[in-house]
Amino acid sequence: MDAPSSKDLPNDLIHRLERRAERERNARIAAEKLLEQKSRELYLANQQLKSLAAGLEERVEERTRELVDAREQAVKLAERDYLTGLANRTCFVRLLCEAIDRWHDGNSKFALLLIDLDRFKEINDTVGHDAGDAFLQHAAAHIKKSVRGHDVVARLGGDEFAVICNYVESARDVECVAERIMGEFEKPLHYRNRILSASCSIGFAVFPDDAGNVTDLQRFADIALYRSKAGGRAAFTAFSPTMNEEVRRRQTLEHALRTAVRDGSIEPWYQPIMEVLTGAPVAAEVLARWRLPDGSVLQPASFMNVLEECGLMRDLFRGILRTSCTTACPWIEQGRIEYLSVNVSPSQFKIGSLVQDVESILAETGFPYRALQLEITEDALLSDLKTIGTLLEDLTTRGVRIALDDFGSGYSSIGYLRHLPIHAIKLDRSLTCDVVSDSRARAIVSAINEIAKALGVGLLAEGVETEAQALMLGRAGCSYLQGFLFGRPAAAAEFERRISVSSARAAQWG
Repeated sequence: MDAPSSKDLPNDLIHRLERRAERERNARIAAEKLLEQKSRELYLANQQLKSLAAGLEERVEERTRELVDAREQAVKLAERDYLTGLANRTCFVRLLCEAIDRWHDGNSKFALLLIDLDRFKEINDTVGHDAGDAFLQHAAAHIKKSVRGHDVVARLGGDEFAVICNYVESARDVECVAERIMGEFEKPLHYRNRILSASCSIGFAVFPDDAGNVTDLQRFADIALYRSKAGGRAAFTAFSPTMNEEVRRRQTLEHALRTAVRDGSIEPWYQPIMEVLTGAPVAAEVLARWRLPDGSVLQPASFMNVLEECGLMRDLFRGILRTSCTTACPWIEQGRIEYLSVNVSPSQFKIGSLVQDVESILAETGFPYRALQLEITEDALLSDLKTIGTLLEDLTTRGVRIALDDFGSGYSSIGYLRHLPIHAIKLDRSLTCDVVSDSRARAIVSAINEIAKALGVGLLAEGVETEAQALMLGRAGCSYLQGFLFGRPAAAAEFERRISVSSARAAQWG
């Protein structure tokens, strides 16, 4: 049967079919346009994503490079001294360990030099820290110029430097480097119209000849450096095994001294100060003596420097002052003596606690301020005259007496008399011992006596050992005398016995 033609269909059906076909055609065209639009959008989005991905990848790479650079810079900063640009302590230790590893691989000797600037603190104190920094940079340049190409220079901190001398054949190779360094330090730094100079001290040890590990190598080089400084500075010293034994003995001595200060084994002894007119004791100088377990007694010359270097002088001063004030209170109350004279170390002024220490101990013991005299030396005044003058004023306003000790041994002692509240001048024993045989010494003593009278201060001569000296010093104007002629230093009980039987004749003391 044949399909019906359009002519056979009703018109309304034909119209409906045509409209439907039109709608389908329009829908297809719209869908194609939408698909084309979405495809274009997807393409653009994909291109944008590709661009973003490329940009992000580039940014990640850039950031990674920045992080790597920052890490490298941080590592560099962590291993470099900020002021001189040299390797710092951290880097130095690492390189030292690497040098030891190299030796194990190829048996190549190397040496460690430790370098200290001599009296560098004076540059900081007198010119300022900016000048000090400039001189450290100057020193770093000198050291770097003096070493060989494969050597390493480091600043360990402050004015301490180090050099790792790689590939050395003998100690002479190291000595040549040390000599060049010291020669460079002879060239001063011109800084803001001032000339700054400082020498250096060097100590060195060779690996593996002197030490077999990093710790010992550093310790032995430091021991050699200490020997250079103790020998007068401006020198270099190679480590030797005998030095290590000396250090062990010193460490033993330091330990014993710390114990002695703590338990009071370093005790006050007393030497009389005599008045010329009456020939009777007017005061006692307090002198430290170290009583050992076996009963023997050591003089200060054998241990005082070590106490200074160990930072124990304040503890010793407090202990000596406390004990002597407690012991001497009855002597003062009974009128047997008028005052105690106690030495003050230069280092105690640097600590700045002298006034507080004196105040607390005198309050604790009930000892009167007027009965205490503190003896200071010219060395104590060299660091900061203005500050020390203020401290002494604080003490004198409380009633403490001040004596200038060893007068005549320095070049500028007279100048201090104008600025400090001095109550007494103690002539140095170099003048005392020559006063009989040397007319110039007598003339100097007479001149100092005139100065003392003009200033209204007492004049005391120490180190008096003969009747002739005592007579001559009395004629020259000394009001007070002290020395073996009148009595050697003695422990408290013996000193008390002596002052209880004192007479007018000074020669009976001895």
